Amino acid sequence: MKPIVKARNRTNCDELLQPGDYCFTGIYGAPVHAIGGMIVACPGCGGLSALSFANSPGAEPGKTWTWDGDHDAPTLTPSVWMKNECGWHGYLTKGEWRPC
Repeated sequence: MKPIVKARNRTNCDELLQPGDYCFTGIYGAPVHAIGGMIVACPGCGGLSALSFANSPGAEPGKTWTWDGDHDAPTLTPSVWMKNECGWHGYLTKGEWRPC
């Protein structure tokens, strides 16, 4: 069974060093505090991916996630499928990346 990986919030996206690390990104043209998505270090391989939240203008339909608003132990729905070399697929639930 694949391991559960702790999600760690990094205030600077340059600090995404470990699988499961993430940082929030803003909505272009919105106030600084408006969060539109996150950059994620894949829980499987550490490769970087961008995830857009459903409230983000210009986000591609069908390729957005709903975020529960928790900065330190976030939950996203639906599942996340990393389209990278390792193809990790699972859920971010209460600050833990759980593989399917």
